[in-house]
Amino acid sequence: MVPGNEPAAEFPDGAQGAAPRSADPAPAPRSRLLSRRAALAGVAPMGALVGLAAASAPSLAGHAATPPHPPGPDEGVNVRAFGATGNGTADDTRAFQAALNRAQSSGIGLVVVPPGTYSINATLTAQAPVRLAGLTGWSDTTLVFAASLSTGILFKQPTTAVVYPGPAMQLTDIGIEYGGSGNAVQFDEGGLASPFQDTMVSGCRFHLTGSGVGLYTVNQRDAIITNNQFLGAKSTEGVGIQLSDSDNTKIVDNVFYNLMYGIYGYRAATRVFDAGCVIMGNSMYGFTDALHFEGWELVQAIGNIVDGTKGNCFPLIDCYHSLIAHNYLGVKGTAAGLLIETQQPYGVGFLGQITFRGNFINHYKGSAGAATIAVYGASAVLPEDQVLIDGNIVNGYPQHAVHLNNAQNVMVTGNCFSAAASGSVTIYDQTPGKNHILNNIIDGTVDATGDTVSNNFTKYPYPT
Repeated sequence: MVPGNEPAAEFPDGAQGAAPRSADPAPAPRSRLLSRRAALAGVAPMGALVGLAAASAPSLAGHAATPPHPPGPDEGVNVRAFGATGNGTADDTRAFQAALNRAQSSGIGLVVVPPGTYSINATLTAQAPVRLAGLTGWSDTTLVFAASLSTGILFKQPTTAVVYPGPAMQLTDIGIEYGGSGNAVQFDEGGLASPFQDTMVSGCRFHLTGSGVGLYTVNQRDAIITNNQFLGAKSTEGVGIQLSDSDNTKIVDNVFYNLMYGIYGYRAATRVFDAGCVIMGNSMYGFTDALHFEGWELVQAIGNIVDGTKGNCFPLIDCYHSLIAHNYLGVKGTAAGLLIETQQPYGVGFLGQITFRGNFINHYKGSAGAATIAVYGASAVLPEDQVLIDGNIVNGYPQHAVHLNNAQNVMVTGNCFSAAASGSVTIYDQTPGKNHILNNIIDGTVDATGDTVSNNFTKYPYPT
């Protein structure tokens, strides 16, 4: 059966987009390459499809194309078989939605995307279990979402009884381009009280040219986000990953570049807490705030390179039970590299128990800033509590290496501080008598009335 005879029910109500046009035949080497990939994916060679399209020129108005034969469970559903052109000009929305619908209704769950640039002008929806996969990776396969869309593609879980493990949702090996102010890709489990699904986003490139979000997850559990690129247009707009009510998220081995926020995690008003985010081995450059978390428990940022931030590298607002360890932090602006702050808009009664250990912080602005490590409570009765600042190296700190205010049970120990200019107060504590400053190498003074202050050593000057 030639493409062009699928029932109209394959499309969602209100689907937009003009009928795909037949593509010109590709040069012989490219055609052979695509034919082999298409054969591996279980569809007819591209040359045959192009020839059929040129001969019949079918219209997709009101109906979708049918694959040359029913797809098998080991083949996946190929968007080209539903009329997607991938030429960067024609609207491929209807073909993609038809392929996603077929993958869901047939139980196959896999949608494959051959090389090409696909224009998407209406929101796509995909329901678990589903995997949307590029055949050749982001270098050849790109989805371009219209800037007018509030969401490019929405992955969602059926609102049925919770099962463990739940049906998986995956996005792999695809380039995403988006210039809008909404979300390019959204995984939303808002309809489930306790989701137990396996969500993975891997091998994708998110290119944001506006103020929008690359990847937005809502009410997720155990999501894995790995080996992706999140690229922005400038360091004052755009968010690489935004997390809302998303527990036990793993963000590992990604690249973030030139965004307002690399990772932004916040708690929705109806949640008691968000627990568990592991951020490990990422390379990050050029931000206002690189990692910004509000109201989270168990944030663990380990072994990341975070450079060129104009604001705070790590602001932790109303967070607790967290670990920031063995990172490189390059502070380009005048704000603190690490900010631990209690504002308490979320109604949590206890905040603190945060460890900041073994990090290297380089302050590029030198004496222009206020403090490299800042621990601030909202008030004397809403303090930051139980913070360990241990074994860090701070190079070129401005007025203060560590500034404490309304902070109690803080231990500053085993650190090496090097000031940008002489005469600095290395450690300044405005919470008298409640903290401990021990065994540090300093090149300034310690102003900490009533604190336990002992065995701090003067840094030897560099030989001239």
